[in-house]
Amino acid sequence: MTAAAVTAESVTDGYSAVWSAAIEAGQDFNEKLLEHRVSAETKTQIDKLAQQVNSVEANIKKLHSGGIPEPLFHQLGDAFELLARFQMQAISPSGTLQSFNTNTAELKSRLGGSISRVRLYLPLPAPVNAK
Repeated sequence: MTAAAVTAESVTDGYSAVWSAAIEAGQDFNEKLLEHRVSAETKTQIDKLAQQVNSVEANIKKLHSGGIPEPLFHQLGDAFELLARFQMQAISPSGTLQSFNTNTAELKSRLGGSISRVRLYLPLPAPVNAK
């Protein structure tokens, strides 16, 4: 889930930079955003994000069918919902630059907190014996 969040953040940061630069240069930011959206690098990142989100969803479903504790399942569901919203933000930027940046920052913050809460339910790794 963290890898997908990092990918979504990379895509949204790219949109924000292009959007801001276009405004500062007096260019048509919609045109610049579209150019950025269809660039090979952005398309590759969006495809990677889709694969990561699909993998997270499949793993959550496997865990649920495996009988994980209900509180953990609900926390994973909440985190996944935020991740899906972050994915949509990365796929289709909308609004004003300010609202886009505000929404992106809120999603990053809420998703980070949700992932941290999921980690509370996970067992700690076994200590490594020093020799």
